[in-house]
Amino acid sequence: MSLFATIYATELAYRGLGHGLWYPEGSKDSPEVEIGDVGLINHLGAFTPLFSIDERYKNDKMRRMEKYIPKNDCSYFDFGTVGAELAVYPHCSPPGTEYHSRNIRKKEIVGRVEGGVQVAGAKLELSYSIDEDCGAVCILPQGGEASEIDGSTRLKEFIKINIEKWHNHIKAHRDIKLEDLIVIRGFLKSSQCKIMAIHSSSKSKGVDASARIFESVGFGLHVKLDTKGGVRHEERSLPVDRDHHGTPADKMMTMFAQYYKLKARFLRRKIVANAGPDVLPPGEDPADDIPIIVDENDQETSGTKAYQPVDALLDYILETSPEAERAFASDEEVCSLYLGEVFPNDVLASLREKRPRIVVDEHKVGTMPLDDVIRRERVYKITGRGLGATPSDNDEMVEPPMRNGIVTFRDSKGKDTALDWPHQHLSDKAQQQGSLKTTAVSCDGKLVAVGFDDATIILWDLATGRVVSRPEGHEDGIYALAFSPNGARLASASADMKVIVWTVIADEGEGMTDVAENDFSILEGHEQEVTKLAYSPDGSRLVSASLDGTMKIWDASSAYELLRSINNITCPNWLCITPDSTKIVATMDNLVYVWNISDGKQVATMRGHDTNIYMTAISHDGTRVATASEDETARVWNVENGEELLTLHEHTSSVWCIAFSPDDNNVVTGSDDTTIVVADSWTGERRRVFTDCPGFVNTVEYSKSGEFICSGTLEGRIRLLNARTGEFVAEYQGHSDKIKSITFSPDEESIISSSEDGTVRTFSVTDFLRLR
Repeated sequence: MSLFATIYATELAYRGLGHGLWYPEGSKDSPEVEIGDVGLINHLGAFTPLFSIDERYKNDKMRRMEKYIPKNDCSYFDFGTVGAELAVYPHCSPPGTEYHSRNIRKKEIVGRVEGGVQVAGAKLELSYSIDEDCGAVCILPQGGEASEIDGSTRLKEFIKINIEKWHNHIKAHRDIKLEDLIVIRGFLKSSQCKIMAIHSSSKSKGVDASARIFESVGFGLHVKLDTKGGVRHEERSLPVDRDHHGTPADKMMTMFAQYYKLKARFLRRKIVANAGPDVLPPGEDPADDIPIIVDENDQETSGTKAYQPVDALLDYILETSPEAERAFASDEEVCSLYLGEVFPNDVLASLREKRPRIVVDEHKVGTMPLDDVIRRERVYKITGRGLGATPSDNDEMVEPPMRNGIVTFRDSKGKDTALDWPHQHLSDKAQQQGSLKTTAVSCDGKLVAVGFDDATIILWDLATGRVVSRPEGHEDGIYALAFSPNGARLASASADMKVIVWTVIADEGEGMTDVAENDFSILEGHEQEVTKLAYSPDGSRLVSASLDGTMKIWDASSAYELLRSINNITCPNWLCITPDSTKIVATMDNLVYVWNISDGKQVATMRGHDTNIYMTAISHDGTRVATASEDETARVWNVENGEELLTLHEHTSSVWCIAFSPDDNNVVTGSDDTTIVVADSWTGERRRVFTDCPGFVNTVEYSKSGEFICSGTLEGRIRLLNARTGEFVAEYQGHSDKIKSITFSPDEESIISSSEDGTVRTFSVTDFLRLR
């Protein structure tokens, strides 16, 4: 690799973004880099793709590169399967993003920048000071687009099994070492960039550089050298009309590449003629005859190969695991060790100090255990600190919102494994005195509100696990909470006969959320405890129900004026508004009633259950209602006229819970008989039965995609099931009492649960899909 390509990649490695590519534009004939590409980084510092292992591209001639694909022996990996064990995370960096090496200090910024974007017609100037022999800068005037995948057991095993086979076939066509072959797992791309590398061959230090970006006329990097001599630099501005290979200017460039790679151990032994296999030269220590790591091309001079953090991990694996013949690693594994820490200059030395666990499989391949990697990532997401990190004196003295609990998951081979695993635990010892009565999760999944029987309301930020507000105003226990569809309001209902609507303030710039102290509405009119609340999906109405035998409809689009009251009813144990915001559906004892929300007129009554209805669900198209009852049946009804459409006799005890699948074609029920049943919601045909539930099933929920079913029990356990295959995925322990509610986060990455033990917890879904 060229000197400046090596400097550029090495100096920016500590950023944890991957291998910095000196020629990010690639060649004219190569497609844009994508996850699953197999190739190498050439001597220019460009990624050269050879073929793709992505199932989606197996018929794409541009990505097949036929001569490099083993005939009749090329497997593909399905990166695009819905609910697969890995996830692709796209994210963007704003215009004006810049990265510089550690030895560069940003001195000043001249020009106005608003929200990361320069003001039209203004000049943005970045000035740097460089203190060491080498340095590197990468500036993205238009920002960047990044994607990466989480590592998974299946993906790692797939690559480990195949990469040597790929290498052996490729060697027949080009000279390439095994450790130079990489599999792309992520990247940062941009349409425009300015990159620079600086090298000093003398002992003089001190290089000044400034970058000027002009919105209307383009951009440039002006370098002013302030040294005693012996300093060289090289800079590249892209795109140009054509690069050195003739690459089109509109091609997205890969600035950084993240990857997997495998390295084999090479043996260097001292040989003495006629000494025999067990005889060492005189005075030679047996310890000197152990395998060591060497480069196949010892003639390569220093500075011609970029030593990346992945290389350091590979060397550490072979150094500390003498039984390993090969090492397998990715940059994700290295980065997991430094979450919340400063990335070290000498990664290998740091690894020797940290001593991360390495395992060697039956094929003598050493690797960092995936569960260690995922555990570190999970701890960091929950606490904002690396695993094992201790808070500094300046840290806020707040107990991290984390607990451990046993999670049992089933791998792809059908083996169950139990791990003591971290999860988010939301509690507030300073304020939480009463028992938990109700919870609500905002539609965007960012906030959870919890109400207690001592009149306390607490809002938590689910991303950080921190308390963001404790709105005060009620004088008795909180029975119900509801977020408005846009998340701008939180309504609370209390035994003090009041409904209070709070204004939720979100500061996107600071990432903070709070409840306005003086911006709330008190809705009065009920004469007894208010027990139920529901917002209409269009956000225009709020409905409250009380033990006084009334339901009240409030105008949520203005000042929460009382529009009408529905009187002389039994207080409902379940209340909802249809998806089209036109009807109120409420359950009272063993009956279901339907009213028009516009005029309060009752339009349907559903009769058929012999005893109490425990739970009701509305289909996503709003045409049907499903009910679960103490009478051991579940039923499906027509919303318009109350007609009973279907009766399900699938359980031998009370049916506690029911839910429609996202496509409305199935319903899932849970029962005291410890079973979960999935049935066709139109014909009643049984689709699937889960019989090994760890107790009475009292709550059940589908994920938004329909891929998963989650259930909770009276004993406080939560189960995750694959709705399509019927497979058990994982069981979570942590709660010590009955599960009151469960819901999937909008991205389906976690399960949010509340319990009568007084806590709210979030359990990861993706961690155990990755580990399967």
